[in-house]
Amino acid sequence: MPHLMLEYTDNLGEAFNPRLTLFKLHKSLINAHLCEADELKSRAIRVHDHLIGDGSREQGFVHLRFAEHACRDEDSKRNTMESLHKELCGCVGNPPFPVQITTEAIELQPEARRYLKSIRDVR
Repeated sequence: MPHLMLEYTDNLGEAFNPRLTLFKLHKSLINAHLCEADELKSRAIRVHDHLIGDGSREQGFVHLRFAEHACRDEDSKRNTMESLHKELCGCVGNPPFPVQITTEAIELQPEARRYLKSIRDVR
């Protein structure tokens, strides 16, 4: 079950649409046959209080953390990360200041992790 955690600075305004970005990232993972749509879980967090560098000039950031199970080979993991980063870069417009765009991949180690999941369906 891959997780996408997207953080972005609030000063990006119209230059960044987090909902559309999550949709595109989901589509990229599904089209690469890395998971089923129902297995993806994502969230976008708008960061109001932030500091980049020494704060002497306005800057912004978009940071994606991709967490997945550790069972895939290194080439597959690297290709996935590069694909997600490319998609993410394409989702950031052109604000009048520099924007750092970063992607981080972490592995979920099944033996070191405890997780419970319930689904309540209202249908």
